[in-house]
Order: sequence, then C-alpha cells, then structure tokens
Amino acid sequence: MKTITAQELNIILEDHKKWLIGHSSGKRANLRGANLRDADLRDADLIGVNLSYADLRDADLIGINLRGANLSYADLRDADLIGINLSYANLSGANLSYANLIGANIRYVIGNGMEIKTIQTDTWAITYTSETMSIGFQQHTLKEWFGFNEKQIKDMGKRELEFWTKWKPILEAIGVFEQWRIKPKKPVDLSVLIDSSIDCEFWDDAYQKFPVIGKLTELGNPCISYKYVDVDGMDYKYCRPRMNHVHAWQGGECPLPDGLRVKVFYQNPHIEPAIYEVGSYNLTWHWYGTESDIIAFEVVGLVDGYCWPWEME
Repeated sequence: MKTITAQELNIILEDHKKWLIGHSSGKRANLRGANLRDADLRDADLIGVNLSYADLRDADLIGINLRGANLSYADLRDADLIGINLSYANLSGANLSYANLIGANIRYVIGNGMEIKTIQTDTWAITYTSETMSIGFQQHTLKEWFGFNEKQIKDMGKRELEFWTKWKPILEAIGVFEQWRIKPKKPVDLSVLIDSSIDCEFWDDAYQKFPVIGKLTELGNPCISYKYVDVDGMDYKYCRPRMNHVHAWQGGECPLPDGLRVKVFYQNPHIEPAIYEVGSYNLTWHWYGTESDIIAFEVVGLVDGYCWPWEME
C-alpha cells in the first residue's frame, strides 16, 4: 500500500482541483492503493478521483464530494458518509462494514452488493441501502417509497408510474421493503391471568380515566363486547394487567403471558431494575434464595408484534 504524506496529499488535491476547472496545470488525482488512514479530506472535491484499493479508515470525510469516484475495493469500514455525494461512484468490492450512509446521495452508484445494492434495469438503475433507495434521479427513504400511492408516483412522471407498477412487486418479492410491510399482530393471551394473583385493569369506555382494579376470573363469549369478567361477576369490554404498577412477587412460575414488556426488581436493591420481554428472555421467576431473585415487577408495555385482544376487534 502506498504511503502519502500530508504535504503530498495537499499537492495532489490542489492539482485535482485545478483539473476539475480545466486549468492547464491541473492533474486528475490517482490515489489507487493509497494509505489514507486518518487523512484529512474534509470538504475535498474528489469528483472522478481514483481511490480504488485505498485505505480510508478513520479518514475525515465530512463534506467530501465523491461523485463519479472509483472506490472499488476501497476500505471504508466505519466511515462517516452522512450526506456524502456518492452519485455515479463505483463501490464494487468496497468494504463498507458499519459505515454510516444516512442521507448519502446514492444515485446511479455501482454498489458493493452488501451495504449498497444495485439493480440494472432497461430504464433506470435501482440503488438501495437499508434506509434509502434511488431510482434514476429520484431518491427517497425506503419507507417513503413503500408508502407512495399511484398519484404521488404519477406526479414524478408517466414513465415513472409505468416503471414503478412493474418493479414495485419485484422489489417487494426480494424483500427490499420487508421492514415496512404491515405484519399481522399477535394478541396477548389474557387467559393466563385467570384466577392468578395479578391485578388487572377493567373498563368499558375507551376514554375512561380511572379503570376498575381487580382480578380476572373468566373470559366471556368472544362474540360479544363484554367478555372480561372480574371477581364480582362484572363484565367489561377491556382488560389488561395493571400497568405502571409495581406487583409484588413471591416466586413461582412465570405469572404473565408472552408479549409483555416488564421491569423487574431484584432481592438485592443494588441490582439495577431491568426491562425484559416476556417470552423472548428466559427470566428466572422461581426463588432460589439469591440476590437476583425477582421480588416485584411492573408491566410497562407490549413487545413489538403483539397487541391486546380487544385491539383486533
């Protein structure tokens, strides 16, 4: 790997700047295989520069312009590329592990097939990261692309609508929008709370300020609205474990259904209370006479992908 001093780098960058404006004394920068680790490249205009196989780890790249640069097989691990202009750059084979690409201009980039992927079509190139996608000169977040309706795409142009009608199903099929797809939620199984020691909240009106506190004894007919029965035989529309309330615990089997987020408190008060997901973390609810025995818990919310049963109605 070629080592370049800071002074040599400044001369190369100055000559490249002259080359960009057509000055006769200018010279296009060739930094192929250069060791630029920790180099100060802040605000450098490196349009069209050859940086293939260069080591750019820990280099200061803030404000750099890499439009049309050859970055094939360059080492950009952990690089801060926020908002960087990478349009038309060649990143094939580049190491972009843990690089921050938020807001980077990736229009017509040749990706490395991992952090930046490129699909060549007969109309426009599709380039995308885990957050952003560029189609031709249109670049938006994946969430925005997934949510665009027909009118919004049509406003971009007639060809754009024809293209999107053809390619959106393909992009969906290969999983590009998987994180934005609306997935059916799983209801929390409240039957686990029947005749348990856990206090529950009951209410009928969605806007009721103070719920009734009691124990769940029965689930009524699922075909009727009032199906949660407390110890007094009263029927309610809504029920859930008492939220944001510290429930005392004296050991035993897990008292809660899967899908709840709980804050647990330990026998040793010096152990910091922690939040866990019931069902996805193997909490030890039995007591063993240790400092880490759980003595209390607080239900603080739902795990992603779960809902209350009455929210599905």
